[in-house]
Parts: sequence; structure tokens; C-alpha cells
Amino acid sequence: VARILTPAQQRFFALDVPRPGHWNQSVAFDVRGPFDADAFARAFDALLAHHDAFRQRFTRDANGAWQASDAARPHDALPFVE
Repeated sequence: VARILTPAQQRFFALDVPRPGHWNQSVAFDVRGPFDADAFARAFDALLAHHDAFRQRFTRDANGAWQASDAARPHDALPFVE
């Protein structure tokens, strides 16, 4: 279900930045010691379930206007690199 953007989101997309995906955030963790990947994945899923903003996706409608919607799945499997 598409939703109208918040005023801050409207302003961001009105700026028409060349690469809006540039503003995505990536992180890497350097973990020393034991790491429970399953527990981390469950905690991450709980975080995404609790915070709506982490599930939002932005697309243009048929008229070119930006709209927000919740992702059907908040994320694909988290990649782990050992």
C-alpha cells in the first residue's frame, strides 16, 4: 500500500539528487570472540519489525511522483563473511 511521503521525505526527493541510493547506510562489524549468528539474525529481525522506517521502500508512481511503501520482506538474508 503506497503512502504519501512525510514533509522531510518530500523535500529530499524534491532535491532530485543524482543518486538517491547514495544515502543508504552500510555497516560492517569486526567481531572478536564467539559470535552467535542466529541470535544476531533474530535480534536484527526484531529491530526491523519494531521500526517502520527500516522497512520503507521508495518508488515512483505512473506520474513520476515519489511514494513510500513497506517492503513485503524487510530484507534478504544478512550476508556473513568470515
